[in-house]
Amino acid sequence: MNLSGEAIEKIRAERKDLENLVVIHDDLDLPFGKIKIKNRGGDGGHNGIKSIITSLNSNNFFRIKVGIGRPEKREEVVNYVLSDFSEEELIMLKNIRKKVANLSIILAITLNINLAYNYLNGSN
Repeated sequence: MNLSGEAIEKIRAERKDLENLVVIHDDLDLPFGKIKIKNRGGDGGHNGIKSIITSLNSNNFFRIKVGIGRPEKREEVVNYVLSDFSEEELIMLKNIRKKVANLSIILAITLNINLAYNYLNGSN
């Protein structure tokens, strides 16, 4: 069970204002390395996002979804999500981390999802 909402509760207790909250999470439905951003919405079946929405009593936060792909067999999802990256994936992660870090800064500072979309799509 992913209880990410508990961590968010601790942050909210210290900061009170979570207007510029950016949550970065894995997404089985995106190919490995594909990045998507959104503001608001449902949990999409992601237990961590569900926990955060429940803890905040709101879905009003930015999400940066990082694709991890999906295993061939549905019953292998837990092991797949918790498994180590391949050598090829580790190489790709360097670029992914940089892009995700830049996106999170853009969103947290500007609160402008259009600016983040432009960066993500290369029209910055």
